[in-house]
Amino acid sequence: MFLGIDCGTQGTKVLVLDTERGTVLGEGSAPHSLISDHNGRREQDVQQWLDALQQATRDALAAAGAFPASRFRASASRASNMVW
Repeated sequence: MFLGIDCGTQGTKVLVLDTERGTVLGEGSAPHSLISDHNGRREQDVQQWLDALQQATRDALAAAGAFPASRFRASASRASNMVW
């Protein structure tokens, strides 16, 4: 099983995947806001990312049914910077 996480500009989505069967066991999502200033710059609040990740993960795992995690691996498709 894999936990797929997508943290985008409007929210975070999480999937619990059964790779042996090729099925989605559970899904969760939670929104976060985009902060704009008068100069047109865009930022996001890291705490909102973390809160959204926690909520979306909790919902996806609940939908899939609880199971013990035996491994954890993380990867990113491109560079991201987070200042906290």
